[in-house]
Amino acid sequence: MHERLMKQLEDCFNDTVGSIDEFPEPLRSLLYKVNATYNEADKGGLFSDTALEARDPGQRQLDAIATDRENYIITSILDHTSVLVLLLNSQGDIIWFNPALQSLTGYSIKEVQSQTFWDIFVSEEQQQAIKNVFNRLVVGKTPINFRSFWKTRDDHTRLIEWSNAVLLNEDGDAEYIVCTGVDNTEQRRAESEREQILMDLQHRTNQLKTAAAVSSSVVSILDPKELMLHTVNLIVDAFDFYYAGMFLVEDSGYAVLKAGTGEPGAAMLAQEHRLRVGGDSMIGQCIATGRARIALDVGQEAIRFDNPHLPLTRSELALPLISRGVCFGALTVQSTKEAAYSEEDVAILQTMVDQVAGAIENARLFEEAHREIEERKQAQRALEESRNLLSIIIDTLPTYFNVKDLDGRFIQLNKWSLNDFFENFDVEEILGKTDFDFFPEEIATQFRSDEIKVIETGEPIINKEELNISLDGRSRWMLTTKAALRDASGKIIGTVGAAHEITRQKEAEIALREARDNLEERVQERTIQLEAANRELESFAYSVSHDLRAPLRAIDGFSQALMEDYRAVLDDDGLDYLQRVRKASQRMGQLIDDLLMLSRVTRSEIHKERVNLSAIAHEVAGELRQMEPERQVEFKIEDNLMVNGDARLLQIVLENLLSNAWKFTAQKHFPRIELGYNKESGEYFVRDNGVGFDMAYVDKLFGAFQRLHTDDEFEGTGIGLATVRRIIHRHGGNIRAEGHIGGGATFHFTL
Repeated sequence: MHERLMKQLEDCFNDTVGSIDEFPEPLRSLLYKVNATYNEADKGGLFSDTALEARDPGQRQLDAIATDRENYIITSILDHTSVLVLLLNSQGDIIWFNPALQSLTGYSIKEVQSQTFWDIFVSEEQQQAIKNVFNRLVVGKTPINFRSFWKTRDDHTRLIEWSNAVLLNEDGDAEYIVCTGVDNTEQRRAESEREQILMDLQHRTNQLKTAAAVSSSVVSILDPKELMLHTVNLIVDAFDFYYAGMFLVEDSGYAVLKAGTGEPGAAMLAQEHRLRVGGDSMIGQCIATGRARIALDVGQEAIRFDNPHLPLTRSELALPLISRGVCFGALTVQSTKEAAYSEEDVAILQTMVDQVAGAIENARLFEEAHREIEERKQAQRALEESRNLLSIIIDTLPTYFNVKDLDGRFIQLNKWSLNDFFENFDVEEILGKTDFDFFPEEIATQFRSDEIKVIETGEPIINKEELNISLDGRSRWMLTTKAALRDASGKIIGTVGAAHEITRQKEAEIALREARDNLEERVQERTIQLEAANRELESFAYSVSHDLRAPLRAIDGFSQALMEDYRAVLDDDGLDYLQRVRKASQRMGQLIDDLLMLSRVTRSEIHKERVNLSAIAHEVAGELRQMEPERQVEFKIEDNLMVNGDARLLQIVLENLLSNAWKFTAQKHFPRIELGYNKESGEYFVRDNGVGFDMAYVDKLFGAFQRLHTDDEFEGTGIGLATVRRIIHRHGGNIRAEGHIGGGATFHFTL
């Protein structure tokens, strides 16, 4: 059977293969599972016709494509793989995707089905590019691997590496696209971090090279002006600054420019540009105080920068040239960016300035060397403390941890390993030995294979699930991570391994899969039970209503007969009592009718179609006017309110809501009733200017028999709004009420 499956996948991916090993990932791994498990699974009927018919309704479009068992097997595998699998039609509409993609994006298939995948998952910036790739794929009918950023429901972005295959129809045109993807977000983030580290390292290297070049220049260049010009050019080239210049103090009390970069420097040198020491310039203040000055934003500094030769300057750094405690000049470094100087920049530039100063070079280097030695000692002490702390943490963690040399011999184990894995051994009995001395050969061989791979590639193996056999023979699932152990020079000298047990999680996964397999059968059983209960409830409701109506009709009939035949015998109180009896029996009959209506609404089948709410509202308004023609009520009904729903049930909704509004506006001089739609909230509404209600009791409105007014004020059974709410809920919507005493009421609902 799997030979036929391989042939179909071969045709699907436009590739010619001779064995499973020649398939590209991830299909190769999936085919291995099929090859290993098909025979056993088929014995249990997993791929029988009955099982195929019991597929999740959400898979129907996919099942229409998979017309035989082999395609169904592939679909079943893709449902349970961690690889992202997406099925599209030739227009890019989403047909189906597997649970792995649903888990990644947070969307269910029903939410996005028949929508283009770029509208749902791709950012606006990438949509056109993705459309172009997809069109090339459909027209060319050959796979195009690509990378794209996908949006998730919670507005996160994931980087996905996509592979794809084109499924052709009988005419040879692209009909469906099968995409398989791998989430490389974390890998890309790690690569970005490494790139940033490399950039920082390169920047730091350039800084150090520049400092070394300046140090070399101090020895090799004897002319001070040439040395200063060489230094400022090195700084601009290495640091990518806008301008650098060096000033020396003259007896006149001014600092004169002696070296400057680029055309601005040449122009200012020609003009013998100078600044007054102690004046309002950065250089003047720096020399006067003998301290560095930094202007993160020259436009916001108290010491203003105003030099027409350097119009693009946004930040400036001034560093003093000091010899034997006397400041005799300064270096200015300027950038087109605000806050352009890092602590490293300042430190390196200061080192260069100190080297150029010359007179105190030896003393400064000695002081820095001494300080560096102390810092190293402190760092060494801190490192030892960190190592001790790390050792304590590793020993107390409930995780298996070991260190091995290049030959796989144990160098170090934590206490958890000794207590859990090697409880009958002392650490001395383990160190220097390998896994082959303790575990079955098959398990030990797998451990060693992973270690060799880490040693050869330098790449870690992270969170690998593997089956382990304890020394007591117990099978345990472990989540394992292995990484290379390196010395100070970066050379790999062994491996570090960590693992923790996930046996319970694996058992839970197996139980969950079994529960999913049995879920549909349980749902069918519950459905049958529910249908039987509904039939019994309907029979009960009919019986109760029939049995109650007979005595009520008798009470009402005999009361009327007494009033007609014995009116002369009865006094006014007697006639009033009989009238009350008739009214109560009639009210009881109305309650029975309303309860039956509520029961039918709950049980009746919904037949959805396009319904014009405006037309229904006009019809109800006309009936209300006919019943009480003497009332002058203004109806404001928005035109063409079209919805999808059951026309019969929506008629009941508007009859109840508009009748309530009609009833509760009876005491108003200018009653008004509205039906409309709020585009911002997406809600329909019925509003009146009647007596309103207290919002403190809003929760009672939609309960059966819950009334906020007495019969003397307004008639009613308290069933109408409960019926409305059930109809709205059966349409997948919600209803809410707002009101104020004497200020009218508004009912908002969605469908």
